[in-house]
Amino acid sequence: MAFLYPPIDYYYQIVYQAEVPGSQWQMTFCACKNLVGYKDHIRDSFKNGIQGVSNTFQFQEPDEPMELDIGECRIEGWSIISQSAAKISKETIDKWKYSRGSFPNIIFTITSSEGAKENLEHKVLLKGIKSDSDYFNIIVNTQREDAFKYRQDNQEQENAPFHELVLSGYGLRATFSGINSKVAFDVLATKDAFIKESFTDMTYLADKMVERNIIRDDRKRKIVNGAPWLRSEQMQELLNDLKDAVKLDGKIFTCNNSSSICSNPPVLIISLDGFRADYLYRGITPTIKSFASDGVQSEYMTPAFPSLTFPNHFTIVTGLHPESHGIISNAFFSREFNESFYIGSKTSNDPKWWLGEPIWVTAVKGTLKTAVYFWPGSEVPIEGIFPTTYFNYDSSVPFTERMETVLSWIEQPDATRPQFMAAYISEPDHTAHQYGPNSTEVDDALKQVDSSVSVLINGLKDKNLYNCVNIIIVSDHGMATIDDSKVVVLVPQILPEEYTDDVQHSIYGELAMLYVTDSDPDLVNEIYHVMKENATRLKSPIDIYLRNEIPKDFFAGQFNKNRYGDIIIIAHVSGYIKIRDDFPSSFNLKGAHGYDNKNPLMRALFLAHGPSFKPNYKSGPVNNIDIYELMCHLLHLPPSPNNGTLANISNILK
Repeated sequence: MAFLYPPIDYYYQIVYQAEVPGSQWQMTFCACKNLVGYKDHIRDSFKNGIQGVSNTFQFQEPDEPMELDIGECRIEGWSIISQSAAKISKETIDKWKYSRGSFPNIIFTITSSEGAKENLEHKVLLKGIKSDSDYFNIIVNTQREDAFKYRQDNQEQENAPFHELVLSGYGLRATFSGINSKVAFDVLATKDAFIKESFTDMTYLADKMVERNIIRDDRKRKIVNGAPWLRSEQMQELLNDLKDAVKLDGKIFTCNNSSSICSNPPVLIISLDGFRADYLYRGITPTIKSFASDGVQSEYMTPAFPSLTFPNHFTIVTGLHPESHGIISNAFFSREFNESFYIGSKTSNDPKWWLGEPIWVTAVKGTLKTAVYFWPGSEVPIEGIFPTTYFNYDSSVPFTERMETVLSWIEQPDATRPQFMAAYISEPDHTAHQYGPNSTEVDDALKQVDSSVSVLINGLKDKNLYNCVNIIIVSDHGMATIDDSKVVVLVPQILPEEYTDDVQHSIYGELAMLYVTDSDPDLVNEIYHVMKENATRLKSPIDIYLRNEIPKDFFAGQFNKNRYGDIIIIAHVSGYIKIRDDFPSSFNLKGAHGYDNKNPLMRALFLAHGPSFKPNYKSGPVNNIDIYELMCHLLHLPPSPNNGTLANISNILK
């Protein structure tokens, strides 16, 4: 699929609003680094406006701003006045973080006084930039239903794109010389809706229409270029062509697949490790953003505590709190087994650790085929059951290969197709740990993830299956930048050296745990009070709890006393807990997670699209503990006992 907006350095977008129909208009010139992410903010800020000319550009000199040279308006009775300095610097654009309402812009007021000529045509020069177009024209006609229109250039040429609109006191209309304006507007609206929803260019659309015999090849040019010279009846034919291929809400090629996949849609869940909820608004993941716009987009998803990878992945597929499903952290000690669990350990795939029933086990029990491409727990014979298809984890497998495999599963005949599928992608988590969540490296990782997801999404669209699969895209947690001033060393500052022999095992990180020898209650209390006093005296950014006194905000279920430490230490957001100054010796993290699951930086992603989900629906926050019940509902399976509630999330269903 070709994207409408290629990754060129900067974009400008012009938005128009009628202030007083027939006499005054406002033109806002906006600039940004990524038009895809920017358009949402423009639409929110200009409810009654219309987006017009857009183009890409680069700054001629990094330290010199771009300038709009409006010049002197020489048309009698007309004025064009800038409400501020008509300049925007590179620094201003770079600093903007997609906060609502405050984006880099220049506002002009265009006024027609009494007795003014009915037509205004005025060129605006763009200085200080390199671009294919260094100017645009403003064209206003006060006599055409009090209308304001604009267009990028003043040439009537055969390959001119749709760029001429009218904004009137009676509503938005498109007009072309000699053509019925309502029909022309319908064509434009259809095309515009498609572009905004799919971020796909019209060449791609036209090729698909030819491929599916909707139009002949000789009509493709009319779709791509807009054909403003067409007569009214030809324009109506063009509109019919577009309507055949695209619904007016922007969706392409609804499912008409003869396979029963559409009447019995499979469920696919994809995890993007560490994809913080607000990453979606960085404007660099167009495929994932488009997926969100097509279906359900939750404000965010609250992870379980601790906001770590293994506990949350297993909560998502079991509907159980970590203290219930047993994977209480990425690393912990079990008094019952006198053994430690940690990611990658030889015994981590022993089912004795994994106490919940994951969705693939529920599905296999219900005689459904399942396939999992890496998911914590999927390599474990839980209740003696593996997924029908699964892989031992191998981080070297490219993300695109994983998505291609998932696509091949969906394409299988009804008799062999898995009804439940899952896939795991380890980014952007891995890169954010190394470089921090606000790094350019994380932005690159997000682009890589989006490109990989596009392999699946575009493949489904190409094969007419996009609307036939219930797809859920989630993450397990967010990410915070490590603050070196918040890194706490327990021994000897908090835990005096003389007590170290009394600690049998210790776990470090954002959530640290101390396992006191034999859990002697008097010794546990003595160590606890000493640590609390030291932490208070040093004003250490940590909270220390006895196992049975930890706030219920963190743990909702019953403690597994065999797995939790006697003393639990929780770092404040952006902090980290080391046992000793030299342990772990390789500590060099720039980003971390595992903190209070209600902190905004720990918020995870939840998106969904498919025949069972509402289209174009924005929901409030969801909890990851409810996803297991949701997937059981979609698969028509009775759920295993769990802590989730379908009613909490059922509002996203049709």
